[in-house]
Amino acid sequence: MRPSDRLKGVEHCVQGLMWKAPRELELLQSELEALTATEWSRVIFISWFVYLAVLRDKLEGGIMPFPVQSFQDVIGLSSFMIHAIRHPLDFQSSVGPTLSEITSGLLGSSFEPGRDIPDLSGKVIFVTGGNTGLGRETVLQLAQHNPSRIYLGARNATKAQNAISSIQDTLPSPVDIRHIPLDLASFKSIRAAVEKFQSECDRLDILVLNAGIMGCPSSLTEDGFEIHFGTNHVGHFLLTKLLLSTLQQTVSSSEDVRVVTLSSLANQSSPSYDIMTSTQALMGTGWVTCYGASKAANVLFAAELARRYPKILSVSVHPGAVASDLYEQSKSSDLFSRVGIKVMANFFRSVRTGALNQIWAATVSKERLINGGYYVPIGVKGILSSIKIMSYRKYLPDLGIPRFQEMRTQDAHEYADAFKNGHNPPWLHALYMHWRELLQEPFKGVTTDGNVRPNLFELQDEQISIDSIVTTAEHLLSLLTSEQKDTLGYHIDSPEWRTWSNPEFLLSDKGLRLDEVSPSIRTAILAILQSTLSPEGYDKALKAMRTNHFLGELVESPRVMNEFSYNFVLFGRPSTTRPWGWSFYGHHLCLNIFLYRNQIIASPWFTGAEPNEIDAGPYKGTRILHVEEELGLKLMQSLPAESQATAQIYKEMHDPAMPPGRWNRDDQRHVCGAYRDNRIVPYEGVPVSSFTEEQKRTVYAILEQYLLYLPGRARQLKLEQIKRFESETHFCWIGGYAEEDPFYFRIQNPVVLVEFDHHSGVFLNNEAPKKFHIHTLLRTPNAGDYGYAIRPMIPAVEGLAGKEITW
Repeated sequence: MRPSDRLKGVEHCVQGLMWKAPRELELLQSELEALTATEWSRVIFISWFVYLAVLRDKLEGGIMPFPVQSFQDVIGLSSFMIHAIRHPLDFQSSVGPTLSEITSGLLGSSFEPGRDIPDLSGKVIFVTGGNTGLGRETVLQLAQHNPSRIYLGARNATKAQNAISSIQDTLPSPVDIRHIPLDLASFKSIRAAVEKFQSECDRLDILVLNAGIMGCPSSLTEDGFEIHFGTNHVGHFLLTKLLLSTLQQTVSSSEDVRVVTLSSLANQSSPSYDIMTSTQALMGTGWVTCYGASKAANVLFAAELARRYPKILSVSVHPGAVASDLYEQSKSSDLFSRVGIKVMANFFRSVRTGALNQIWAATVSKERLINGGYYVPIGVKGILSSIKIMSYRKYLPDLGIPRFQEMRTQDAHEYADAFKNGHNPPWLHALYMHWRELLQEPFKGVTTDGNVRPNLFELQDEQISIDSIVTTAEHLLSLLTSEQKDTLGYHIDSPEWRTWSNPEFLLSDKGLRLDEVSPSIRTAILAILQSTLSPEGYDKALKAMRTNHFLGELVESPRVMNEFSYNFVLFGRPSTTRPWGWSFYGHHLCLNIFLYRNQIIASPWFTGAEPNEIDAGPYKGTRILHVEEELGLKLMQSLPAESQATAQIYKEMHDPAMPPGRWNRDDQRHVCGAYRDNRIVPYEGVPVSSFTEEQKRTVYAILEQYLLYLPGRARQLKLEQIKRFESETHFCWIGGYAEEDPFYFRIQNPVVLVEFDHHSGVFLNNEAPKKFHIHTLLRTPNAGDYGYAIRPMIPAVEGLAGKEITW
């Protein structure tokens, strides 16, 4: 049988790779062109370091094979380096952390094997390469939790027995750990190992495909495969296939059977599928390409195993760059190597830390894993968030249902008319009618008790660039017809200020819709946003718009949801001396801006995303609202137990103890969403004045994220105002506060109210809240929204007839 024939099990997953042979050079060129000067300097530094290290080794008669032997190797190695440099989160995962970082509590993960591995009573475990490195550490940690038996697969019997003895010495009582002779470069050895295992045991609960080789001289396995690909992938492929009957037999009586396959970030250096499946082609490349091919094949294998046998939980993992024996042996006596390896070793993970990911994947609650998923290391701040984001694809809806079949044929107006006339869904239509009732109330503002607190706000110079903002607004007006100007503009005191809304339905059709105007007008509108907001605030708005476009693509309804499916409205006339403002609203982004001279009020606003990261297309890697999320969780986790109990007003996201009206299907836990301009919101939770100084700094870091739309000086002044009310500031929480728990929090005082909420699915079909759907908002209580609190302070202007001129 030809080597390529043995890979039929992964062919269904090849579309999951982005490596296509005809486009490899084109993709690499586009990546290189996108590099910044700083990123280029990193590429050059790393390239020369690797080259000089290998060259030095060759000159001194070393055995390290040269990693680059073909043009394919150049492409693969370059792709790997560019990915690491352009995606620092993945690179951080690869080269950190150290054990000292974990023990000092600097990292975001709370996974600790001794504490978090559940009881493994009755379970049979098989670990390949269990006599050294990550495999030995895996056996050691699992053995401490009462497994029925552990099989340790290894070539060298002496090393295996020594490993078993050393592990047994650390255990409070002996565990049944057995060595099985196993050489993954030999089909004969693999078949003998399986025969021995099945003669002794009729169940297998956890199979950890850990063993592997790297940096070996060019050679073949005894069955004719390239040595890296044959050992790391094909050998494990055959082992799993032969054990499949035992795995299936076990899953018939157990709901939790797992296969954990070791991969690597080096899968980024994999060649095209045609090269991966051709021994002859692989033999013409360097070991970096061969190693990368084996690790990419392992990712595909894990996904295909999950697809074919969904009752077996199959995942692949990346351990990070681990300080293994390989790096120790690379040291030599010359100064260059000693210094170079010592510097690089500072970034390597220890063996104990490197094994955490596969141990976690083998033992964590199965509900926290996606079958077929690929996991980068736990224990690095932000990594669990990345894993969580990718999990949204598990909840992609069935686009064949009537809702989506109808939606994809409609534009925004047809879609809104169908909703208003058809009253479907009924609950949302009832909420919409309630919103219209709320609009009839005179504006008062959000309060704690129904009474507006006076003298909280003042006119002040916030040094905004009002001249530039007015200039861009006047340019827009110069492009419009008389009819468009009439559609765009409203009186400064118009109640239409309050008719913004977040759902995708066009509930209030006013102003100009960006996807219905010419490109020049659209550009002019965006220029107003850019000149008004801070650079980082404008960037945040663009990310929200692009994420909305991505959702529209996911549900194949781009005419309803796209990057420009937003309405822009002017209130008053643009002026450097008189009050005016604008509103920009649509799905998951609503901004209300009031301007007077050099002062700006950006309130209320709403920003959301479902999902909150783009994982495909031209804006792949765009992520939004994760900073607020991480800071909020950090704050809650840092509080002492007593303060946590006070802050946590409800333990469940939809808690039975919630009074009527505290939760609704649209706003869910939010209390100050669209049309809730006069909501009474008593303080809840724990006073911020009781926090430590470090915790207070986290509170203000959260609030600074919520003030990001404001230009620099205005943001600084607003933050100073908020701090003056520290003694009245409260923090409350709903939900759990473990790493993957969805949650809600609110920070509130007399001059600011911000909310953060993880939502259940609206377009995705998760019924429970998930961390990939986020809603955030800001209100300015006590009549601060829409600039109402400062409007009476603005001097009136009289015309020739002695009457006040309304703007």
